[in-house]
Parts: sequence; C-alpha cells; structure tokens
Amino acid sequence: MWQNVAVKAEIDRFGRILIPKPIRDRLGLTAGAEVELREEGGKVTIETVEESHVMTRDASGLIVLHAEMTAKADPVDMTRGERSRTLFEEPGR
Repeated sequence: MWQNVAVKAEIDRFGRILIPKPIRDRLGLTAGAEVELREEGGKVTIETVEESHVMTRDASGLIVLHAEMTAKADPVDMTRGERSRTLFEEPGR
C-alpha cells in the first residue's frame, strides 16, 4: 500500500518527524532503531542502518543476541584468557 509512495510529514517543535507505521513495519524499524540521515542537493534522505547484532526477547523473556561470530572470536576462550590473566597477574600490575 505505502511502497514507493511519497508521504508528507510534519516536523514538530522538537525537530522530530514521525515515520508512518506501515513504513516502519515494512522496514522493521522499532523504537530505538538507528537510521542514517543524509543531506544532498537540498534533500534529506533517511536510510535504515544494518546492525551487526540485534537483541530480542524470546517467549519466556530471555534476551537473545542475534549476531554473526567471526572465526577469531571464541567467547569461551576469551573468558578463559581473561580469567587466567586476572588469576595469574602479579599484584600491582
């Protein structure tokens, strides 16, 4: 319905613009989502920002981190290394 349609919006006294709900829903924009504003040639464009990770809550309320792990990142190894440094580091260093 709203796809590829120009929509007029009003800027409020705080400088905010309301993005219509159908557009927010289609683009997956929720409260707190980051967007990029670009000014070019007398126009302002708003683009969604691809996040490298997103946190959501599952049905039980547990927070779930959706992220892509790099080959070098091993959280267990990182935690083990940090613990070892803490345990075996000389006092005062």
